[in-house]
Amino acid sequence: MLRLEWIRRDATRGAIDLDGVDAITIGRSGSAHVHLWQRTVTAPLHARVRLEVGGWVVEDLGSTNGTFVLSGGRLRRAPVALRSGDTIQVGDHGIRVRQIPDVPVQSSATLEVQPTVPLTDAKRRVLDALKRKGDGTRPTVVEAARSLHLSKDTVNDHLDDLYDRFGISRGRGRLDRLVAEAERRGVI
Repeated sequence: MLRLEWIRRDATRGAIDLDGVDAITIGRSGSAHVHLWQRTVTAPLHARVRLEVGGWVVEDLGSTNGTFVLSGGRLRRAPVALRSGDTIQVGDHGIRVRQIPDVPVQSSATLEVQPTVPLTDAKRRVLDALKRKGDGTRPTVVEAARSLHLSKDTVNDHLDDLYDRFGISRGRGRLDRLVAEAERRGVI
């Protein structure tokens, strides 16, 4: 069974199983199954995920900015097959497609989606370098800088920007909170 997963506006995970449905809609309209709350999505009904004979497909419903799948091109009303691991990109929102065992999750008629955080490769590498090691310890900023062949100041500049992008406030455990949030959103 395929499941669509995302981060809601309130930072909780949203999910909807595609088992037992023929189609779901994605858009700004309150009637959309997946309600996108950010202004980068202008179409009331932006895209539709529907079941065809060969499997699940996503189609753009004539939106201005288009619908993207993973790193694929812009969709224009022509259906595009979905596979586990794909990400449907609508505006700043990323909706991940996953194959799961046949265990249903609760879904509501209207769900909100939190936008993904676009990152450069350099920022993604900094986050990756700061993930916990196998022994549960986190590399220091200096260790991460060395592993990336960057200065400590450069890594700290990236971190300052990342804290802002992810909305991580100052305080104890800030780096842990940043990495955890990036992992939770599927960025790293």
